[in-house]
Amino acid sequence: MALEFITLDEARTHCRADGEDDDLISLYAEAAEKDAQVSLNRAVFKSADDLATAIAALPATMAAARQARDDALAAADEISDMCDRLEARAVAETTYRGQQFLWSQIRNGIVIDAMIKGAILMTTAHYYQNRANVVAGQGAAAVQVPLNAEWIYEKRRYMGELL
Repeated sequence: MALEFITLDEARTHCRADGEDDDLISLYAEAAEKDAQVSLNRAVFKSADDLATAIAALPATMAAARQARDDALAAADEISDMCDRLEARAVAETTYRGQQFLWSQIRNGIVIDAMIKGAILMTTAHYYQNRANVVAGQGAAAVQVPLNAEWIYEKRRYMGELL
């Protein structure tokens, strides 16, 4: 996976790191980008055109997934063992529900903006600089490091259509 929303140079600059840790920074930046999408509960796109293209592709994708589910259910009904038949049907339905969830994330997608990009950079820096959820200082008790990006994501999180 490559970085989609920020560049390695942006991440390196934000982390105040030199080029020695590029592999680690890339890993953390990729994780931060994924964290943004998970935290927002919606797909994130580089541009409005990318979002519109993804939404336009949904009807065909949905039809193909429905057909695949129907085919899988028909095949499951041919299985003689009842337990295996029920399991095969459950797999078909679960796979289809997973697709419905992805469609919802695309339908309610968001175009990346400065706040989301900043949150991705903050998360990258958090992963890089802290490398743990708890930090202990000299002579001080261990404290949990706050993740300010969560505050930003919370403002843009999509909460509808929970499956």
